[in-house]
Amino acid sequence: MTKKTELEVSEQSCKMLSSPGGEFMYTLHVLHGELEKRLDLVLTKKEGLSLSQYLVLVGFSSTTDSLSQAKLAEKLRLTEATVSRHIGILVKKKLLIRKKRGDNKKSYSLSLTPLGLSVFQKAEDMLLKAVDTYLAVLSNKEKSEITVELKKVIEVLQNNS
Repeated sequence: MTKKTELEVSEQSCKMLSSPGGEFMYTLHVLHGELEKRLDLVLTKKEGLSLSQYLVLVGFSSTTDSLSQAKLAEKLRLTEATVSRHIGILVKKKLLIRKKRGDNKKSYSLSLTPLGLSVFQKAEDMLLKAVDTYLAVLSNKEKSEITVELKKVIEVLQNNS
């Protein structure tokens, strides 16, 4: 019996990456990580805001209804602990304001402050510009086609849960 080279062992143990589906999933994973890292860096450098903190601001900018931390966490695909931590930071930065609701000490509502709205709008513009730069290698038609196909996969995943 002959010894297998490292390459042969590597190729055998990584069939996932040599299949179209596996390569696709890995490529999405890398794309997500790279985008998240770069967008976080853009926000941190220019606004002192993490991407997760920006996402929390998105949650409060896009609704007029009262939103619980649990619902916000679910909507943003973050843990409740992460959302709670970021809300605390955003309140300290005066980007969100906490208002008591009724007599219950634990019940409160959160909303963007004028400063929070301004920071959110600047951050949004910066992120859109950065994403346009990163995706400039694709035509608008290609972006639309990829988006349509990815939405099909998302629909399958959400319907099979």
